[in-house]
Amino acid sequence: MNVIDIFRDDAFSMISMTEALEKVYEPTSDLIKSGLFNPLPINTEHLMFDMRERHFNILPVTDRGAPLPYRTFAKGAKIAFDTFRIGESAKLRASELAYLLQFGTADKMLAGAQKEVAVRQQALLTDIDATLEHMALSAIDGRLIDKDGTVIVDFFQAFGLTRNPTVDFALATLKDGELKEKLTQTVIRPMRRSAAGARFSMVNGWCGDAAWDKLLKNPEVRESQKNRRENGLENNSNLAQSIEFGGILWTNYVQDAEGKLKIDDDEIKFIPGGKGNTVFRDVRAPGETFDDLGTYGREIYTRVLLDEKRNEGVELEAMTYRLLLCTRPEMLGFGAAV
Repeated sequence: MNVIDIFRDDAFSMISMTEALEKVYEPTSDLIKSGLFNPLPINTEHLMFDMRERHFNILPVTDRGAPLPYRTFAKGAKIAFDTFRIGESAKLRASELAYLLQFGTADKMLAGAQKEVAVRQQALLTDIDATLEHMALSAIDGRLIDKDGTVIVDFFQAFGLTRNPTVDFALATLKDGELKEKLTQTVIRPMRRSAAGARFSMVNGWCGDAAWDKLLKNPEVRESQKNRRENGLENNSNLAQSIEFGGILWTNYVQDAEGKLKIDDDEIKFIPGGKGNTVFRDVRAPGETFDDLGTYGREIYTRVLLDEKRNEGVELEAMTYRLLLCTRPEMLGFGAAV
């Protein structure tokens, strides 16, 4: 059997590979795997977001059989958000696959080829994961930022809003209830007031390294953590990077070794969170082939392309079509540890 013919097997079709990969694919980055971004598959390249009134009404009680109060809706502006392709390719050269010939049988050659593809696929997925995490870090800042720092979308501007100011917190020295009071006044209450129907179940505070270290030195926090440990409510592991205090789940965002994915040292991002929240959406658009027309977007797409022209190898591709969207930037809070 010719080695190149192995890749004509149905196991290497785009549909088969995509379906197989979806069954085992698990994001590895902190924000993406946290469940913060609620999936929203769409069947077009763009998401049309309807800006309706963000308020609620108190209804009067009515007698049985009486007409119900009638709500009218002002026409809201529609905002179009693009989705973006995140993808990468790698080549498997004929010389790298020559060893498959020693297996003899077609089944063994197929299994060997699948292993080779899986190794390279994992490297592509690692890069896609990192790029999505980079997108998530910018989304909790109210923006979509490209690799080179270019702001592609400013969600505050898109919704006609002014960016919320940064609040200074003297984390290491506030005491006697001062820290809780300031968090309530500058983070929790403003977030709840601006929610106007948006669903969220917790407030998260993602911290840079210096902000986290200062938080742990705060007298209120130390006393609170001591009480929680004594009552068996706190994780005693030295590796624990999250604590609860003042109605907020605080997490130290530990940057990678090269500092490509990070929250700046003294920064704190206060965001509405919890799985199923309606503030952060993971918009997933369909792929680019004819087979994808009219279908809803999947988490990942992958395929093998044969080098029909030169017959020198095969090319692997992995891609996703996404937008990590913040639908309510006015709920975001920004802090600085001073």
